[in-house]
Amino acid sequence: MSAPSASNQPDLALLGRLARIERICAITAAAISAAVLLLWLVRPLLPALDAPGWQQMKFNTALGCGLIALGLLLRVPGAAPARVRATLLLSAVVLALALGALFQYATGLSLFIDQLVVRDPSPSLPGRMSPQTATVLALAAAAMLLLRRTSGFGARLADLLVVALVGVVLMLLCGYLFRASGLYGISGETVTSPQSLICFLLLAFTIAARRALYGFTSVLVGVGIGSHIARIVLPAALVLPSVLALLRLYASENGIADRATSTAVTVASQTLIVMCLVIWMAWRINALESRLRHASLTDELTGAHNRRGFMLIAEQALALARRNGQSARLFFFDLDGLKRINDSLGHDAGSEFIRTMAELLRRGFRESDVIGRIGGDELVALAIDDTGDPDQRVAALHDAAAQLQAERRSDYPLAFSAGHAPVDLTASRPLEAALRIADERMYANKLERRAQRA
Repeated sequence: MSAPSASNQPDLALLGRLARIERICAITAAAISAAVLLLWLVRPLLPALDAPGWQQMKFNTALGCGLIALGLLLRVPGAAPARVRATLLLSAVVLALALGALFQYATGLSLFIDQLVVRDPSPSLPGRMSPQTATVLALAAAAMLLLRRTSGFGARLADLLVVALVGVVLMLLCGYLFRASGLYGISGETVTSPQSLICFLLLAFTIAARRALYGFTSVLVGVGIGSHIARIVLPAALVLPSVLALLRLYASENGIADRATSTAVTVASQTLIVMCLVIWMAWRINALESRLRHASLTDELTGAHNRRGFMLIAEQALALARRNGQSARLFFFDLDGLKRINDSLGHDAGSEFIRTMAELLRRGFRESDVIGRIGGDELVALAIDDTGDPDQRVAALHDAAAQLQAERRSDYPLAFSAGHAPVDLTASRPLEAALRIADERMYANKLERRAQRA
């Protein structure tokens, strides 16, 4: 399997938070299931528990949810092989229960699994989970069996199962929200109970989150721009349609607005919300793109432009200077003795030397000038419309370096060689020509300084 691109790398901090939420969801689902199982087991001893409500979650349903939740708690990243095998066994048991229930609905035959452990007093299909419940448990169990697949048919099937699981659970939730009983049951006794729905929501979220480490939904936990946008827009995409539909239903049922009016208001609201989301996404993408662009053009050590950033920004500054009839001058600086400092005092001292030199240039040039680090010990500055004496500017930088060295009592001299050249804005490649000339003059200055020290 090929390595993911940088933008598809997972956000480790987000994965840590997600793992804690997954554990809470699995524990909650396990607790609900355990409570219902306990109530079923002690019901013969406590007749008062025959009150309707909790019995809508059948024993086999609670057992299936509990086993899936237990499997999720056991099969964490880095789990021992024995725990992985236990999870696969639990998932296989749930899959068998769910497929058995669906087989009974399809054929009309009884496999005698509905009341295998406890007796259900319901008059209609006692002990049998609804077909919707059986479908959810079958999808969840099958997804658990393929949860860690990363390639091939198994990975694609796992992704498909997770999407189907989320889709069926959302259908059950919408059935309850809009009172569409046919979506969550086939009779008053054979339904997907509210307790079951809560467990399904928790388990579906946990399974989908686990699969996001390996499947196509991994984009939701990445560090790329698309991942950031998806994490913010997805909650709105999941919630807003239901909210608007509920408001429309409420208005129609309570005589606040007729069907045509409520439909028109809903469509207008959806259009406005989508428009606002698109505009917001554009702003967000532009902001993230700006941050990414800044990072790609900036030298991490000094905070100045890197070579690519300097060439790009300097070309833009020269184009503006040419249009405004301004002059430009390029300064080239080379740090003296950087290799000796690295060898004798360590690379931390050498890095500090480079940072100090970049700071001196920021202080010595105007904010409108362009400063960059184009090599290991080479820094440049482009001054636009600067009428001052360039030699005096270089001398002032030497004085500032000497003063800073005295203040910090550095173990090495803050020394540099410099060269400068005017930029011929009429040339075909003015920046490259000025860089070459300034580099040559800097090297001549370096030889001169060596001769003076000798």
